[in-house]
Amino acid sequence: MRKPTVPRAFSLTELLVVVAILALLIALLITGIAAVQRTGRVTKCLSNQRQIALACASYGTSNAGRLVSPRTSAPGTASLTPPGCPMISYPTGTSNNDFHSWTASFAPNMTGNTELETAITRGALYPYVGSVPVYKSPLDPGSRLRSYSLSAFIGCHVPDEYLGYINWEQFYEPENCQNLNTTAMSRIQQPAKTIACITEDDNDGYNFNNQGWIIDPTNSNWIDWPAFWDPQNVTYAMVDGSTERYEMSRPELPGLIQTFGHWYYEAPVNGTGWRARRDWYHFRIRCLPGNLPNPTP
Repeated sequence: MRKPTVPRAFSLTELLVVVAILALLIALLITGIAAVQRTGRVTKCLSNQRQIALACASYGTSNAGRLVSPRTSAPGTASLTPPGCPMISYPTGTSNNDFHSWTASFAPNMTGNTELETAITRGALYPYVGSVPVYKSPLDPGSRLRSYSLSAFIGCHVPDEYLGYINWEQFYEPENCQNLNTTAMSRIQQPAKTIACITEDDNDGYNFNNQGWIIDPTNSNWIDWPAFWDPQNVTYAMVDGSTERYEMSRPELPGLIQTFGHWYYEAPVNGTGWRARRDWYHFRIRCLPGNLPNPTP
């Protein structure tokens, strides 16, 4: 008579192999889910900026081509008129209360250095955006309401309507004043290649991104910098509403910039010329191409 077959149990080695395979599958699944979530956040961030860029265009259509200001409060010092340039004129009655700044980040719309919702809803651009959450990037881990800034080269007579950049002579020479005036959409020569909106994480003591986003167009100085929440996906939108994302080429650069702060100088790496400052150069040629001469590579 045959003895019944007794099922053989897994050996310890076999169990360990099964556990290892399951652990690997779980790790791959978690990594895949994280990648999908990350892609979703980047896509939403780009969508938000596309809406803001298109809102800027709609604002111009409704205001005889005049673009919204990238400033977040007062007109700035450009009302003093750059030396040698034609007299600058502002809309009648411009002040903190009715200046065409895209946000109204001044009292009573602030608590200390933190924007209240009214800083957004009372801004000149809000009627064309229509949603406060659009101003916040899903990549932004902070509590601020607004993650984006407008380029300080767009919607201005001179960058950020500020005369403090006295070494930027090309902006103030009489023959250049009109060419570099971007208060109207028609003055932007290459809208598909010109940044309109960008993520920013200003660390100068404010809990909001103050005024327009700007870098030094004459040298590789990061006056401001894009947000580095995901250095492989620095996002921005162009004047025409198209969007791009950029992976920083130097992994150590975000940390250096954030540690030093405003006006960090990006030294050349592996060569000479502007292209050896690859990350700064990437954003520099997207500041105001066609109007502002590109640096010689």
